Amino acid sequence: MTKKNALILIGSLIFSTAVHAQVITNTRLLRQAAVDFKIKYEANYARAMQLAKEKSWPLSYHTRNGQRAVLVGVNDFNMPKYYISYNNTIAAATTRANQLWSGGRTGFNLSGSSDNLKNKIGMWDAGTILTTHVELNGRVTLKDNPVSDDNDHSTHVAGTLI
Repeated sequence: MTKKNALILIGSLIFSTAVHAQVITNTRLLRQAAVDFKIKYEANYARAMQLAKEKSWPLSYHTRNGQRAVLVGVNDFNMPKYYISYNNTIAAATTRANQLWSGGRTGFNLSGSSDNLKNKIGMWDAGTILTTHVELNGRVTLKDNPVSDDNDHSTHVAGTLI
């Protein structure tokens, strides 16, 4: 075997080992990380609820722009952290759903109003959808029992999809 062939063989073995190593997922480590994250999140959320009660923080509120803010935890200084909903146009751009709309790069030209798409878009979320929302009225059918009565997030998701 020549020196060149030996180097090619060794290089191939190293490369194949590296490629093989990249496909193996350490599921045990991922499961443990998920458990650890959940424990930290739940402790942080419990701390936020405790401080909200002590300091009269609102659990949720509406901004001047009509966006909904929901208390989700506290930061490192025990100050409240709120998730705030934004408009569906921004959400559609962030998720690239706008590429499906008329004029979008995919060429699908989806608007949610054509007869061939009626009853074709589905979603599941923990909360109910506000079926009387001006953009959703008559366009939404609830199929199961939601876990929560909080409809802001579900309505937002439905609006983004439609």
